[in-house]
Amino acid sequence: MSAPLDGQSVQNLVTIAVILAGAVAVYKVNVKINKSKIPAQTIKNLEESNSSYIELDKARQAKLQELETKLQEALDAHANEKIEWKEAIADLNGQIKVYKELPLRELAAGIKAVQEINNKILQRMEDSATTLSAEKHDGGLLVKTKNGTPLEVKV
Repeated sequence: MSAPLDGQSVQNLVTIAVILAGAVAVYKVNVKINKSKIPAQTIKNLEESNSSYIELDKARQAKLQELETKLQEALDAHANEKIEWKEAIADLNGQIKVYKELPLRELAAGIKAVQEINNKILQRMEDSATTLSAEKHDGGLLVKTKNGTPLEVKV
């Protein structure tokens, strides 16, 4: 019939029971892990989303680089304009210095002298016209431009 259980048999049964319990526990943990795994479609969607974000970031980086280039060009143009303005201001300062050094009193005296000469010339022309007018009425001065056509001088 059945043999009595000795200590070694009990120990073997306990060892088998522990091994079986461990196997069941590992199986249950694997089942839970498999149930909590992300579906393959979700992973694919995340990968596509990630790649679109990468492309978007590349476009943003390119636009940022373009803006940095434009900014540098504007800064360079501004620096060149500043140089041109400084040169123009220096030129104007030189012209102002020359004008300050002009002998303005001598210029005024020269203008006055020219005005006196012009007044004398005008007076002489008026006197000459008066003389010509007087001589015209007394048979004085006639000028021929063509044969038979005298020219009268009128005042």
